[in-house]
Amino acid sequence: MVVDLNYRTHVMGGWESTVAGRGAVVALAMMVLVVEALAQDKGIKGRFTSIDLSACERVEVTADGASWLCSGLPDYAVYFLERGSRQAMSFGADARRYRAAGQSLTADNSALDDHKRATVEWRAERRGGRDVPYAAIVRYRTAREGEKGEVLVITKIGDGEACHAAYIDALANAEAMALARSWADSEARKFDCRSKPRIVGNRGKSPM
Repeated sequence: MVVDLNYRTHVMGGWESTVAGRGAVVALAMMVLVVEALAQDKGIKGRFTSIDLSACERVEVTADGASWLCSGLPDYAVYFLERGSRQAMSFGADARRYRAAGQSLTADNSALDDHKRATVEWRAERRGGRDVPYAAIVRYRTAREGEKGEVLVITKIGDGEACHAAYIDALANAEAMALARSWADSEARKFDCRSKPRIVGNRGKSPM
């Protein structure tokens, strides 16, 4: 189916986990208001795919988890990794080798819903007669020490790379998905994958 902030980074059990520290909140209200108009002007569109692990190819099994290769958009596979109480997703022709495959929120997290499926929203532009994605947005349920929340993870997708670009607290922002689309459309393509992911919008209600 088709505020840059101060950061601390943890490497836990093979994960690369990055959490932004305290700092100024990015002011993006105007981008949220005009995102649809900008999308139309630039030929940007959102495409959705559903990830059902039972329909994916399991490529690895370890003592603490497994990984799968799933269908995404044409020429863009989805690599899904589960390790312990955390999950990660990467996107692209060689998704399992990109940085996103090893990036996870520090909090326990799951991209799977109650039906054991994950939904990916691809942000794509029309190029050469086909949709070329530059970002993916996935909602993760998070938990830490009894606190639960939801975080939108924006992954940059580029030529030969995919990496976490931004995190949005979906419970702290009333229009979280609109904010995610706005930021992805205006900022994801410019994001340097050597940098740490940004926290966009308000925060504080969801463990990250």
